[in-house]
This record gives sequence, structure tokens and C-alpha cells, in this order.
Amino acid sequence: MRLQPKSLTGAEIAERVEATLETRKLTLYQASQKSAAIYGHGSPYFLPHNLYYDLKLSSSAPSAQASISYSLSAGSLITA
Repeated sequence: MRLQPKSLTGAEIAERVEATLETRKLTLYQASQKSAAIYGHGSPYFLPHNLYYDLKLSSSAPSAQASISYSLSAGSLITA
């Protein structure tokens, strides 16, 4: 019998994103600004500054593009 991983709620994802950014001494605003500079505001890769709010209200996970952008933006900000 295979166990399926538990799906995270939007609030749980928001908490994980916030905790990850905090360990890197970053704010969501900084990650949002970095994604805007790299991808532009109209891109599906853009991270909105109100991502926590959107995730907490939503029952779904962020898009794959947003997840990739978050990872790349946080990594870029770390090395900048």
C-alpha cells in the first residue's frame, strides 16, 4: 500500500514560504520586487507582494510558475 503525501492548505504553504524567507533574512516584498525585475509584472512567474493573503484565502496551491519563480528569486536574492 502506497501512502499519498498530504496536500497542504494554502495557509500551510504561506507559512512555509514565510518561514523559508525568514531564514534567508528576506521579505516577500523583496522576493516580489526581484521577480518583477526578472520576469515583469505581467508574467505568470511574477510573485505578488500579497502572496500570503492570496494563499490563505485559496484552497489551491500556487502555480508551478509561481513556485519556480519563488525558488529562483529567493536564490538570486541570497547571492545578490
